[in-house]
Amino acid sequence: MTRRFIHFITLAVLSFGTYSTPLTAADNLKSTEIKAQVGAVTVIDVRETSELKDGVIAGAWSLPTSEIKAKGARYKETLAAIPKDKDVYVYCAVGGRAARFVDELIRKGYKAHNIGGFQDLKKSGLAVQPKPAPTGPIVCREVAGQKCPG
Repeated sequence: MTRRFIHFITLAVLSFGTYSTPLTAADNLKSTEIKAQVGAVTVIDVRETSELKDGVIAGAWSLPTSEIKAKGARYKETLAAIPKDKDVYVYCAVGGRAARFVDELIRKGYKAHNIGGFQDLKKSGLAVQPKPAPTGPIVCREVAGQKCPG
């Protein structure tokens, strides 16, 4: 009986191992904020533009879920700007849309992590700015001499 239970738990853990779960440790979130400021990681907000009135996590790019579903130019440019060898942190309002996008990124070979919902991140003490940071390829086209991330 005990052996069967351990086998079941092991299979359950392995089956759900790629499902993205939000990070909850405040230390990890503070670390994410600091890294986002210096470009060591990419933070992506997948809320719709109409949801950004309360701001975004400092340094975060905006890629609305509708753009992700459309798989258009903005989606493709954003994916091209994310280095596959570095961590990318994704959040939305609560965590569900972020989880779906993180799963997609993982399938494409990115080191992606769901960090949950905006209000919880804001309450944890992460800095908030009024507007999203420019996405990599857009910055590179608009600012002469600036190198794209990655």
